[in-house]
Amino acid sequence: MSDPSTGEVPVGAAGRTIRGRVHRADGGGVERAVLTLIDPTGRQVGRAHTRSDGGFAVEAPEPGTYVLIASAGLQQPQALSVTVGYHPVEVDVELSGTASLTGTVRTDGGRGVAGATVTLTDARGEVVRAVATDESGGYAVADLPGGVYTLVAAGGSFRPAAATVAVPDIGAATCEVVLSSATELRVRVHSAVSTGSGSAGAGSTGVDSGTAVPGARITVLDGAGDVVGVADADEAGEHRFAGLTAGPHTVIASGDRPVTTVLRVVGGSYVNHDVRLGVEEGQ
Repeated sequence: MSDPSTGEVPVGAAGRTIRGRVHRADGGGVERAVLTLIDPTGRQVGRAHTRSDGGFAVEAPEPGTYVLIASAGLQQPQALSVTVGYHPVEVDVELSGTASLTGTVRTDGGRGVAGATVTLTDARGEVVRAVATDESGGYAVADLPGGVYTLVAAGGSFRPAAATVAVPDIGAATCEVVLSSATELRVRVHSAVSTGSGSAGAGSTGVDSGTAVPGARITVLDGAGDVVGVADADEAGEHRFAGLTAGPHTVIASGDRPVTTVLRVVGGSYVNHDVRLGVEEGQ
């Protein structure tokens, strides 16, 4: 039979090919999805599987109208009507997952982090979805295939946090994420001799007095006693330690007589900490 519009006669079944791609809502191809072609009576007349990129091709036995069914695991199947003539037909099929993931991204102080990015990667390390948190720090990811994912939350001056999430084939999963504040600590070391009317005891903050001590060795330990930073003070007697998390920290400034002070980092953009050498803590 010739094509009425052109008079051409198709060679073999090439003119009756239905081809296209099956993909998820995020655009990723669905591998090994099943394409079933049925005629108006419900009889199966063709069948194929998708390739690794989600592409497929299935042949119709003759020109006419058919129903193409796409299915993959527990994802929501899709059916669409396809009219086949004398030229290949292109179709695009999107499969939706039947599970969802919700949760909240919060600071270590309990406040929701707005505008944080929540990224999901699958077992192969490929990004499946990325969403932003709302004003209260909440997020939601819909239409997910069941499986185990790695969730990474990042935002602002906070340290990124990762978690493993098991999403059921059907239903909802939740994952709460806590971001630790990455705080900058500025330590200034100066002598015990005050140059002004105001004096600052060891470990006091926000007061500049005495003479700067360049080269003083400064060591910072976290609450577990692990060293998180060691440096020598610059010409102004200062050094900045970046990326500290909230919690207790110990600062040791070495001079003729080392001075040890304990402070609590509560999170934020920076913390100032002054140390007066030659003065014991508490004096």
